[in-house]
Amino acid sequence: MRMVRKKGRVSNRLVAYMHVDKFVYSSPYYRQIRKMQRIGASFAASTVNDWEEICYRKLKRLLKLFKKIINQQDYLQVDEVPIDFVNDVGKGKCSSGYFWVVNAPSQKLVLFEFNPSRASTVPKELLIDFKGKLQCDGFSSYKSAFKDNKDVKLLTCLAHIRRGFIKAKKNNMVLARYFLNETRIIYDIEAYCTYKGLNDLERAAIRKKHIKPIFDQVNEWLLQNRSGPTPDSPAGKAFTFGLNHWSLMYHYWTG
Repeated sequence: MRMVRKKGRVSNRLVAYMHVDKFVYSSPYYRQIRKMQRIGASFAASTVNDWEEICYRKLKRLLKLFKKIINQQDYLQVDEVPIDFVNDVGKGKCSSGYFWVVNAPSQKLVLFEFNPSRASTVPKELLIDFKGKLQCDGFSSYKSAFKDNKDVKLLTCLAHIRRGFIKAKKNNMVLARYFLNETRIIYDIEAYCTYKGLNDLERAAIRKKHIKPIFDQVNEWLLQNRSGPTPDSPAGKAFTFGLNHWSLMYHYWTG
């Protein structure tokens, strides 16, 4: 008995299913093909490779459109996350690279861009058409990338400033505890705004009335106590980082 194979067109759902099975659940295509054969569906590995190539071209166009939408936002958050990847197959060693993660909170969109480099050329190219406020951790690559771009206003993050004082608790509990306790109140106020479902204008009014005075007080405290800890100590480094990034962080909360 001879089996006759009829040609057909693959559905988007099958390709999507196989992609999820491979890239989310780590099931290679050859294993998926064998699984399909058990339920009566038989196709060659070369056919699946053709599907993959077509899908790649379509996803590449979709990614280009997605980047365009990201660049059209007026406020973005960005960070780079280190990741090991296989660069030279067969040598048994991984290389270090980065996932550049761009978050658009208002649209609930997140873009992941892989690049082996951490240089300023990466965010400069990734956000080439962006105009607005860009919040980051104060890493030098962001400052270098947008130093001559008047359309991009850099903002830094309170969490990164607090991180230094968390590390400084063992070195100088008194100074660290004061900063952490005062700035903790800000997160409580923000949580209250979220709980109440306040819109952007209502939240801005709350920040101006209740958060700005806290920042002004803490900033004055930083200036008065900066000479206390030695510069190379954890507390000294926390003060230096905090003061160097304070104005960029301050503008995020106060407009």
